[in-house]
Amino acid sequence: MDDERAFVVVSGWLLLLWLVGLILLAEPSPLQTPESMVGVVQSLSKLPEPQARVAATIVLRGVGIGMIGVFLAGVLRAYPLSSAAPAVLLLTPLLAVGVRWVQFGYFPLRVQLLFIIAVAVLGALLGLSLRRSRLALVMLIVLSVGGLAWGMSTGISDDLDAAARATGAQLLSQAETVSAGDEGFEQLIALAFAVAEDNSHGRDPVFHNKAAILALGVILGDDKIAKLGGRDLDPQFQVQREALRQRVTIHGRGDLPRHFWVSAALTVLSGPDPALTVGLAKETADSLPGGSGFSFVDMAANQAGIRLAVLATQDPKSARRLQLRLAAGETRYRLVPEITGLPEGLAWADFQAEYGGLGGGKSKEIFAEIGRRIDACDGLQ
Repeated sequence: MDDERAFVVVSGWLLLLWLVGLILLAEPSPLQTPESMVGVVQSLSKLPEPQARVAATIVLRGVGIGMIGVFLAGVLRAYPLSSAAPAVLLLTPLLAVGVRWVQFGYFPLRVQLLFIIAVAVLGALLGLSLRRSRLALVMLIVLSVGGLAWGMSTGISDDLDAAARATGAQLLSQAETVSAGDEGFEQLIALAFAVAEDNSHGRDPVFHNKAAILALGVILGDDKIAKLGGRDLDPQFQVQREALRQRVTIHGRGDLPRHFWVSAALTVLSGPDPALTVGLAKETADSLPGGSGFSFVDMAANQAGIRLAVLATQDPKSARRLQLRLAAGETRYRLVPEITGLPEGLAWADFQAEYGGLGGGKSKEIFAEIGRRIDACDGLQ
């Protein structure tokens, strides 16, 4: 009886910690999915890499939600199945939806809601089916917690974090001198890679290019880049970061620097394929009701940022060559393709009907055109 009570108490604490973790930790994204896990999904499903990455991400999210039901079944293990089953099947979806509501800051959209409820019910059924086998339940908990922690792991080294922070601090110390508009985009690139070039004498240029890209990824991209690298963000420069994001543009648009540098930073953190997948997933989500619509313009900026990061980090020779060019002041027209004529603001129904979705013939033609425009950018050769 004491062992039974102890198991219930432990399950209760684990449930509480799990719920808090789901609220506080970032939801697993394609970027955070390890390559080994993507490889396993590919080998089992024969899916192409982007689809396998999304599938692996869905599995991680499903584990996060489904384990609520497993823990709850453990908490109610002492009750008869006739009483425990309805409670677990009802409370698990409610807890799951509530957690995501708090985490998202809004009530889950219809697709999200259906996924959360379905996975929560499956987790509840699994927990109920194992409630009489303590060993099996414990093994499932250990494997799930370990697997989720492994699946969400991402980060950068202490040395790279220190270099990126130092580069960012130098850039932000000159924030007031950075011009508004497209000229500011050029100035920040030249400043960042001048720092990288200066630090690379007798050292690895790839390392310092990564630091420059991560610094710009946080300054002009998104604060979350730091968290994806497993680091806390220094709050002292928040005002300067926000001011630069508001006045720096590409082709006169304030959103494109963010797409460019987030994609470049994601390439440093996880590689070009995951970065492209994140961009595609974001645009697909934007095409759903309430979003800004699928944008091939945004994808052009994403892919240009990815190309820049690849050239800047693929090997020391390429890194050094690009470093010198950017430090000398390459113009935006040689780093970012023209966006004239690229469709944007496409709602899901229109994107599917007119373009065939991501895999449609018309979409492939536009992506091919984006590729040609990027190839024409001298700074991305």
